[in-house]
Amino acid sequence: MPSYPYDLPLADEIDVIDVDLVAAILGNTIEARRSSDGAAFSVDLADIRAPYEGQSWHSESVAALNTLVKGKRGRFRIFESIPPPEGMEELGVTAMGRLYVDGKDISWEMVGGGNAWVWEGKSNDPALQELQAWAREHQVGLWALPASEREPPWEFLKRKMDQRMKQTETPTPEQARSNRLKPPGAPSPGTPHSASRSAGSSFAETRT
Repeated sequence: MPSYPYDLPLADEIDVIDVDLVAAILGNTIEARRSSDGAAFSVDLADIRAPYEGQSWHSESVAALNTLVKGKRGRFRIFESIPPPEGMEELGVTAMGRLYVDGKDISWEMVGGGNAWVWEGKSNDPALQELQAWAREHQVGLWALPASEREPPWEFLKRKMDQRMKQTETPTPEQARSNRLKPPGAPSPGTPHSASRSAGSSFAETRT
């Protein structure tokens, strides 16, 4: 694999912190703790995306990342901090950046090992793109899979979201038949009118 072309970060650099790494969640996401105070957050490795659950090479990608980071201390250069969505504060903060463990850039290691893709349209790291070309040429990791099993993770995610939206918008034949038969404003069959109103009130309270 080509050697890493950049200098590693120093501890006193701006936006660089030490982190204790718990375990990989995805092939580009790690449960972590800030070393200084133990604050929990998620590390999202910048410039790369890894296969999602349901994709080929998902488990191999997570295993490869755990081999590199699990139970270790690293140095993390933060590019962006992303708070959790409103109402989902238990998810904690996600910080995107480049992570360095044992003198290695983890984004670089994941791409070079064929365990992650360079994030198309998001990464502006030309050396990382050249590394991916090398991994593809040498059929390393996921690049040894048939082309039909190498769907980029962002395309897989978009396809799944589009399918979910289509399923939500398109009623089943049974739903369509029920909608034609019931009068406007009537609750669904088998649902008391009072229960329907209660559910709507609860939903409005949750949103406010």
